[in-house]
Parts: sequence; structure tokens; C-alpha cells
Amino acid sequence: PNIKLDYKIGKSLPFLDVQLTNNNGILSTSVYHKPAAEPYVTPFTSDHPRHVFSNIIKTSIERATRYSSTFEAFNYERRYIKLMLLYNDYPSTFIENEFHKYFSEYISKSPFLPLIDDEHKYFLMRKEILGLPTPRQSQVAMSAALADIDNDPPDDDERQEPDQNKKKPEEKISNYNEKFFTHFTYEKRFETCKRDMHQVYNHAFKDTPAIYTKQIVGNRNRRQAQNELIRKRPNKTLLQNTTITKTTSKTHFTFNNKLYIQHNGVAMGAPLAPIIADVFMTNLETTLMDDLINAGVSEWHQYVDDTFLLVNSITCIDNILSILNNFHPSITFTYKVEDGDKLEFLDVFITRSTECQSLGTTIYHKPAYTDLLRGMS
Repeated sequence: PNIKLDYKIGKSLPFLDVQLTNNNGILSTSVYHKPAAEPYVTPFTSDHPRHVFSNIIKTSIERATRYSSTFEAFNYERRYIKLMLLYNDYPSTFIENEFHKYFSEYISKSPFLPLIDDEHKYFLMRKEILGLPTPRQSQVAMSAALADIDNDPPDDDERQEPDQNKKKPEEKISNYNEKFFTHFTYEKRFETCKRDMHQVYNHAFKDTPAIYTKQIVGNRNRRQAQNELIRKRPNKTLLQNTTITKTTSKTHFTFNNKLYIQHNGVAMGAPLAPIIADVFMTNLETTLMDDLINAGVSEWHQYVDDTFLLVNSITCIDNILSILNNFHPSITFTYKVEDGDKLEFLDVFITRSTECQSLGTTIYHKPAYTDLLRGMS
């Protein structure tokens, strides 16, 4: 009494996430999207590892391939996937690279034609994918293989009987003179070159003694930055940064609807301005610190271009100012000393206690502060 079955009849019916269609006695399938379904997946701007976005595209393509029994249905779903990914801020280049990576794994033997271009290739790919187990099937098969159904210890005969299917440990290559090594550097889209080189080699040296020489194709990629900069002494060319020079000498900005070229430095508001300012000030601090200490500076605290100093009572401030202003002709430092044991730095008001020999801090409000917050609109 607590269950009630319902039914639906038609030439095209959804079952779970599969759309079944009867075309004159021929049953075809495609991906079914519920009417209330929204085209949302994990946004590309979210803080997830890169492989999460790649797996979303791979899973969507594999689902479309498994469920689409016709080439037309697959192309329709492929367009739907691309539009959905673009809607979720996935870059078009990233989408195309993932599509190329997936299709080249199943179809094209040439590194230059990685996408599907006819119906016959699609059915070959679909046949191959349908023969592969799903992740769930692989997990169940692995659990069943590792499970001890009887929970009984093995018999003596089973202990003594050797495993005929046990794989032998791989032998290390020692006779290098009999091996043929081929090293090449390739881009990601040239992954199939390895197979092509084997085919070319077998075709070229067929019926010759060279065919009995085993060919081993490897790749020689560029060293990682960690290896270049840490594990060995880096090349001087790696440490020479010409990008900053080009960035600071070829900039432009607009003022009063006119375009101006800035010959030196970075325009205010430019994305690189804070980074280059930090690099410049860090270089200044590292270069001049010994001279500043000798001039009487005991504490140096810097935030971008604002600096808080503690100096000795007999220190000449003009000497410190001269050291700083002589560092580069385009910069000019100014200073402000404490007034009544009080001094503001950024949004902090610092008070010096001569009795306790300590510093106290409170929030500093500029004279033009209006005590107003922006209202919600």
C-alpha cells in the first residue's frame, strides 16, 4: 500500500540521464538534461587544483561518448559541453587543449589531426570506450579481487604451489650497445610521435639485421626551474631579467583623453606597479643597509614606499636623507620626525613612552577623515 508505480509511453523517453528514442524501430540514445538543470559546473575561477577542471571536461566528453549512439547526438552534446564550460569562465584555449588531449588518446595516429572528423572514427572510439570499465566497475572489481570470501587460511597445497601468473621483476638494461635510443623534444600535441617513430623504424629496416635491434624511444625535456636554480649553479643568462627593463621603458598611460608614453618607471594604477615597487625598495634596502646602520639607523621597517625608522639621539637626519636620495636620480625621500613623542605611520598612531622605554599604538585617523561609511545600494 505504500508504493505507487507510474508509467510513461512515447517514442522518446528519458531514463535516468539517458534519452531513449525510437526511430522507426531503431533505438538510439543520447544525453538527457532535465528541464530544471542549470549549466553550472565548478567555475574555473574557483580555488581548485588544475586537474579538477581537466577531469570535469574529460568526464563530460566520456559521458557524451557512452550515451550518444549517433554521431549527430554526440556533436550536439559536444557543443553543449563547450558552451557550458565557457559560461563557467573556462578559457577557450584550455577547453580546446583538453578536447585535443582526449580525442588524440583514442583516434588519431597523426599528431596534426587529433579531433574527430567523420562518423566512422567516432564509432571506432565509442567501441573502444564502451569496452573499458567505468571507474565504479574498476573499483568493484578491485574490491572483489582483494576480498577473501571464505576467510579461511590457504591449504598446505596452495601454499606450496607456485604462482604461474606471477610477473617477473623487470630486468635493468645492461647491454646498451645492443639498444637503439632515440631522444627528441616534443610538445604535448606530439605525444603520438613515439608510436609513429616505431612504425617508421620497422618499415625502413624490415628484412635487415637492424630490425633485431630493439628501439627505445625516450624524450628529453627541459630541466625544471628547481633543477636549474638549486641543484646546480644557474647560468648567468637565467639571472638576467630583461623583462622589467622592457616593462618600465615601454609603458603608456592616458590623461585628459590623450595617450602619453612614459619613458621611465611604471604608471600609477598599472598591475605591475606594486610588484616592481617592492622589488625596487627591497634592492634599495639591501644595498644601503650597511651605510644606514653606520649613519645611526637602529630599526628599519618598510611597507612599499613608506618606511619607519628608529635612530640614535645623536644621529643627523640629513645624512640619512642624503644616502637615500643618492641611490637613484628619480626618487626623492622626505621625512617627518616625532612631535611630543608621537608619530603617525600609515593608519597607526605610535606613542613613545620614555618612562617604560616602550612604544604604544592606536588607530590613526587623518584630519580629513569624515567618519562615514558607504551605504548599501
